[in-house]
Amino acid sequence: MRPLAFLSAPILAVLASTQIAFAANPPTNNPPPACQATTPAPGCPGAVPASPPPSASPKPSAAPAAPQLPVGGPVPPAGFLAPTVAPPPAPAPAPDAAPPADAAPPPDASATPAGDDAATDDAAAAEPPPPVAKKIVVYRSQEKLIAYENDEPVMETVVTTGGPRTPTPLGTYHVLGKRQAFMMTSPWPKDDWRYYEPSWVNYALLFESSGYFLHDAPWRHNFGPGSNTRFGEAGGDFTGTHGCVNIPLNEEMRLFFWADIGTPVIVAP
Repeated sequence: MRPLAFLSAPILAVLASTQIAFAANPPTNNPPPACQATTPAPGCPGAVPASPPPSASPKPSAAPAAPQLPVGGPVPPAGFLAPTVAPPPAPAPAPDAAPPADAAPPPDASATPAGDDAATDDAAAAEPPPPVAKKIVVYRSQEKLIAYENDEPVMETVVTTGGPRTPTPLGTYHVLGKRQAFMMTSPWPKDDWRYYEPSWVNYALLFESSGYFLHDAPWRHNFGPGSNTRFGEAGGDFTGTHGCVNIPLNEEMRLFFWADIGTPVIVAP
Protein backbone atom coordinates (compact mmCIF):
# COMPACT_ATOMS: atom_id res chain seq x y z
CA MET A 1 0.00 0.00 0.00
CA ARG A 2 1.47 3.33 -1.07
CA PRO A 3 -0.68 6.18 0.46
CA LEU A 4 1.73 8.91 -0.27
CA ALA A 5 2.66 7.95 -3.78
CA PHE A 6 0.67 10.81 -5.18
CA LEU A 7 2.68 13.42 -3.28
CA SER A 8 5.62 15.13 -4.84
CA ALA A 9 9.10 14.65 -3.63
CA PRO A 10 9.45 18.05 -1.97
CA ILE A 11 6.31 17.59 0.09
CA LEU A 12 7.48 14.25 1.23
CA ALA A 13 10.77 15.69 2.28
CA VAL A 14 8.95 18.24 4.51
CA LEU A 15 6.78 15.66 6.08
CA ALA A 16 9.79 13.47 6.76
CA SER A 17 11.57 16.31 8.54
CA THR A 18 8.48 17.09 10.58
CA GLN A 19 8.16 13.55 11.79
CA ILE A 20 11.82 13.51 12.77
CA ALA A 21 11.36 16.73 14.80
CA PHE A 22 8.23 15.45 16.51
CA ALA A 23 10.02 12.30 17.46
CA ALA A 24 12.86 14.30 19.01
CA ASN A 25 10.48 16.66 21.00
CA PRO A 26 7.32 14.86 21.77
CA PRO A 27 4.41 17.14 22.89
CA THR A 28 3.71 17.67 26.60
CA ASN A 29 0.56 18.64 28.61
CA ASN A 30 2.20 21.71 30.28
CA PRO A 31 0.04 24.81 29.93
CA PRO A 32 1.40 27.99 28.47
CA PRO A 33 3.30 30.36 30.74
CA ALA A 34 0.24 32.58 31.17
CA CYS A 35 -1.57 29.65 32.71
CA GLN A 36 1.32 28.82 35.06
CA ALA A 37 0.93 32.09 37.04
CA THR A 38 -0.20 32.06 40.71
CA THR A 39 -3.57 33.19 39.55
CA PRO A 40 -4.25 31.57 36.15
CA ALA A 41 -5.55 33.84 33.51
CA PRO A 42 -9.06 33.40 32.35
CA GLY A 43 -9.41 30.55 29.90
CA CYS A 44 -6.57 28.51 31.47
CA PRO A 45 -7.23 25.18 33.14
CA GLY A 46 -8.13 25.66 36.85
CA ALA A 47 -8.89 29.35 36.45
CA VAL A 48 -11.75 30.69 38.64
CA PRO A 49 -14.43 32.05 36.45
CA ALA A 50 -14.51 35.83 36.64
CA SER A 51 -17.41 37.11 38.73
CA PRO A 52 -19.60 39.64 37.11
CA PRO A 53 -19.12 43.24 38.28
CA PRO A 54 -21.15 44.08 41.36
CA SER A 55 -24.36 45.66 40.51
CA ALA A 56 -25.88 48.47 42.56
CA SER A 57 -27.89 47.04 45.42
CA PRO A 58 -31.54 47.78 45.02
CA LYS A 59 -32.98 50.41 47.38
CA PRO A 60 -35.30 49.00 49.98
CA SER A 61 -38.78 49.58 48.92
CA ALA A 62 -40.84 51.82 51.17
CA ALA A 63 -43.30 50.09 53.42
CA PRO A 64 -46.72 50.14 51.99
CA ALA A 65 -48.76 52.97 53.37
CA ALA A 66 -51.31 51.96 55.96
CA PRO A 67 -54.78 52.05 54.63
CA GLN A 68 -56.63 55.19 55.61
CA LEU A 69 -60.28 55.67 56.21
CA PRO A 70 -61.71 57.80 53.45
CA VAL A 71 -62.68 61.29 54.51
CA GLY A 72 -65.96 62.39 53.06
CA GLY A 73 -65.86 59.45 50.67
CA PRO A 74 -67.77 56.24 50.45
CA VAL A 75 -68.20 53.95 53.41
CA PRO A 76 -65.38 51.37 53.56
CA PRO A 77 -66.33 47.83 52.65
CA ALA A 78 -67.30 45.37 55.33
CA GLY A 79 -64.39 43.83 57.12
CA PHE A 80 -62.13 46.90 56.66
CA LEU A 81 -60.25 47.73 59.87
CA ALA A 82 -58.34 50.96 60.26
CA PRO A 83 -54.88 50.46 61.75
CA THR A 84 -54.80 51.22 65.45
CA VAL A 85 -51.95 51.78 67.83
CA ALA A 86 -52.27 50.03 71.12
CA PRO A 87 -51.96 52.47 74.08
CA PRO A 88 -49.01 51.93 76.42
CA PRO A 89 -49.86 49.84 79.45
CA ALA A 90 -50.82 51.86 82.53
CA PRO A 91 -48.18 51.83 85.26
CA ALA A 92 -48.96 49.61 88.16
CA PRO A 93 -49.94 51.55 91.31
CA ALA A 94 -47.18 51.83 93.85
CA PRO A 95 -47.88 49.89 97.01
CA ASP A 96 -48.81 52.05 99.99
CA ALA A 97 -45.81 52.49 102.23
CA ALA A 98 -46.44 51.47 105.78
CA PRO A 99 -46.07 54.44 108.18
CA PRO A 100 -43.14 54.21 110.58
CA ALA A 101 -43.89 52.93 114.00
CA ASP A 102 -43.26 56.32 115.63
CA ALA A 103 -45.19 58.36 113.06
CA ALA A 104 -47.51 60.98 114.53
CA PRO A 105 -51.23 60.39 113.99
CA PRO A 106 -52.87 62.52 111.29
CA PRO A 107 -54.19 65.85 112.55
CA ASP A 108 -57.80 66.02 113.59
CA ALA A 109 -59.68 68.01 110.96
CA SER A 110 -62.14 69.23 113.59
CA ALA A 111 -59.39 70.69 115.76
CA THR A 112 -58.48 74.35 115.43
CA PRO A 113 -55.15 74.74 113.56
CA ALA A 114 -52.27 75.86 115.70
CA GLY A 115 -51.67 78.71 113.27
CA ASP A 116 -55.11 80.14 114.08
CA ASP A 117 -54.33 80.03 117.79
CA ALA A 118 -51.03 81.79 117.14
CA ALA A 119 -52.77 84.40 115.00
CA THR A 120 -55.37 84.91 117.75
CA ASP A 121 -52.63 85.28 120.34
CA ASP A 122 -50.78 87.76 118.13
CA ALA A 123 -53.95 89.78 117.59
CA ALA A 124 -54.61 89.82 121.32
CA ALA A 125 -51.03 90.88 121.98
CA ALA A 126 -51.33 93.64 119.38
CA GLU A 127 -54.38 95.13 121.09
CA PRO A 128 -53.42 97.87 123.53
CA PRO A 129 -54.22 97.12 127.16
CA PRO A 130 -57.14 99.00 128.64
CA PRO A 131 -56.16 102.34 130.16
CA VAL A 132 -55.31 102.31 133.82
CA ALA A 133 -57.91 104.15 135.87
CA LYS A 134 -55.96 106.36 138.27
CA LYS A 135 -57.32 108.57 140.99
CA ILE A 136 -56.09 110.41 144.09
CA VAL A 137 -58.26 110.60 147.20
CA VAL A 138 -57.52 112.95 150.13
CA TYR A 139 -59.33 112.06 153.36
CA ARG A 140 -59.50 115.27 155.43
CA SER A 141 -60.71 113.63 158.67
CA GLN A 142 -57.78 111.18 158.59
CA GLU A 143 -55.19 113.55 157.12
CA LYS A 144 -54.34 110.77 154.66
CA LEU A 145 -53.89 110.43 150.90
CA ILE A 146 -54.32 107.21 148.89
CA ALA A 147 -53.52 106.79 145.17
CA TYR A 148 -55.50 104.12 143.28
CA GLU A 149 -55.08 102.19 140.03
CA ASN A 150 -58.26 100.43 138.93
CA ASP A 151 -59.56 100.87 142.47
CA GLU A 152 -56.50 99.13 143.91
CA PRO A 153 -54.35 101.26 146.26
CA VAL A 154 -50.79 101.72 145.01
CA MET A 155 -49.62 104.43 147.42
CA GLU A 156 -50.63 105.78 150.83
CA THR A 157 -49.17 108.62 152.90
CA VAL A 158 -50.01 111.06 155.72
CA VAL A 159 -50.67 114.66 154.72
CA THR A 160 -51.63 118.06 156.17
CA THR A 161 -54.69 119.83 154.81
CA GLY A 162 -56.07 123.34 155.47
CA GLY A 163 -56.32 124.75 158.97
CA PRO A 164 -59.50 125.58 160.90
CA ARG A 165 -60.01 128.90 159.08
CA THR A 166 -58.57 127.89 155.66
CA PRO A 167 -59.90 124.38 155.00
CA THR A 168 -59.16 122.47 151.82
CA PRO A 169 -62.37 122.57 149.68
CA LEU A 170 -64.27 119.32 149.33
CA GLY A 171 -65.15 118.00 145.90
CA THR A 172 -63.91 116.16 142.80
CA TYR A 173 -61.16 117.82 140.77
CA HIS A 174 -58.47 116.86 138.24
CA VAL A 175 -54.74 117.39 137.86
CA LEU A 176 -54.53 120.58 135.79
CA GLY A 177 -50.78 121.16 135.79
CA LYS A 178 -47.44 119.86 137.06
CA ARG A 179 -44.67 122.12 138.39
CA GLN A 180 -41.10 121.45 139.47
CA ALA A 181 -38.89 123.82 141.48
CA PHE A 182 -41.90 126.05 141.83
CA MET A 183 -42.19 129.32 143.76
CA MET A 184 -45.43 129.52 145.80
CA THR A 185 -46.68 133.11 146.05
CA SER A 186 -49.52 134.45 148.19
CA PRO A 187 -52.73 135.46 146.35
CA TRP A 188 -53.50 137.79 149.25
CA PRO A 189 -51.89 141.16 149.93
CA LYS A 190 -49.47 141.67 152.77
CA ASP A 191 -52.03 143.35 155.00
CA ASP A 192 -54.29 140.25 154.79
CA TRP A 193 -53.98 137.79 157.69
CA ARG A 194 -53.70 134.94 155.13
CA TYR A 195 -50.69 136.43 153.44
CA TYR A 196 -47.47 134.35 153.32
CA GLU A 197 -44.00 135.01 152.00
CA PRO A 198 -42.93 133.46 148.63
CA SER A 199 -41.81 129.88 149.25
CA TRP A 200 -39.99 127.32 147.04
CA VAL A 201 -41.31 123.79 146.64
CA ASN A 202 -39.84 120.87 144.73
CA TYR A 203 -42.95 119.27 143.19
CA ALA A 204 -46.49 120.63 142.87
CA LEU A 205 -49.70 119.30 141.25
CA LEU A 206 -52.37 121.95 140.57
CA PHE A 207 -55.84 120.46 141.10
CA GLU A 208 -58.05 123.59 141.35
CA SER A 209 -57.75 126.56 139.03
CA SER A 210 -57.80 129.26 141.73
CA GLY A 211 -54.50 127.98 143.14
CA TYR A 212 -54.91 124.81 145.22
CA PHE A 213 -51.96 122.37 144.94
CA LEU A 214 -50.73 119.02 146.19
CA HIS A 215 -47.11 119.84 147.06
CA ASP A 216 -44.21 119.12 149.39
CA ALA A 217 -43.46 121.63 152.20
CA PRO A 218 -39.77 121.99 153.15
CA TRP A 219 -40.77 124.17 156.14
CA ARG A 220 -43.09 121.55 157.67
CA HIS A 221 -41.95 118.90 160.13
CA ASN A 222 -45.30 117.44 161.20
CA PHE A 223 -47.83 115.63 159.00
CA GLY A 224 -50.91 113.57 159.70
CA PRO A 225 -53.72 113.83 162.25
CA GLY A 226 -53.39 116.88 164.56
CA SER A 227 -51.16 118.82 162.17
CA ASN A 228 -54.02 121.18 161.18
CA THR A 229 -56.10 121.53 164.35
CA ARG A 230 -54.75 124.68 165.99
CA PHE A 231 -55.82 128.21 165.25
CA GLY A 232 -53.09 130.56 164.28
CA GLU A 233 -51.08 131.65 161.33
CA ALA A 234 -51.33 128.98 158.64
CA GLY A 235 -48.17 127.17 157.76
CA GLY A 236 -47.09 126.10 161.24
CA ASP A 237 -46.61 122.47 162.33
CA PHE A 238 -50.09 122.36 163.93
CA THR A 239 -52.02 125.13 162.25
CA GLY A 240 -52.53 123.47 158.91
CA THR A 241 -52.20 125.04 155.46
CA HIS A 242 -53.83 127.87 153.55
CA GLY A 243 -55.93 125.25 151.75
CA CYS A 244 -53.27 123.25 149.82
CA VAL A 245 -52.37 119.67 150.71
CA ASN A 246 -48.84 119.32 152.13
CA ILE A 247 -47.15 115.95 151.43
CA PRO A 248 -43.77 114.60 152.65
CA LEU A 249 -41.07 115.09 150.00
CA ASN A 250 -40.39 111.43 149.02
CA GLU A 251 -44.10 110.61 148.69
CA GLU A 252 -44.79 113.84 146.79
CA MET A 253 -42.02 113.07 144.30
CA ARG A 254 -43.43 109.59 143.71
CA LEU A 255 -46.96 110.96 143.32
CA PHE A 256 -45.77 113.68 140.95
CA PHE A 257 -44.28 111.23 138.45
CA TRP A 258 -47.11 108.71 138.82
CA ALA A 259 -50.03 111.10 138.21
CA ASP A 260 -51.06 112.24 134.74
CA ILE A 261 -52.71 115.42 133.57
CA GLY A 262 -56.40 114.76 134.03
CA THR A 263 -56.03 112.27 136.91
CA PRO A 264 -59.02 112.77 139.24
CA VAL A 265 -58.35 114.31 142.65
CA ILE A 266 -61.12 113.74 145.19
CA VAL A 267 -61.14 115.65 148.48
CA ALA A 268 -63.35 113.63 150.83
CA PRO A 269 -64.49 114.52 154.38
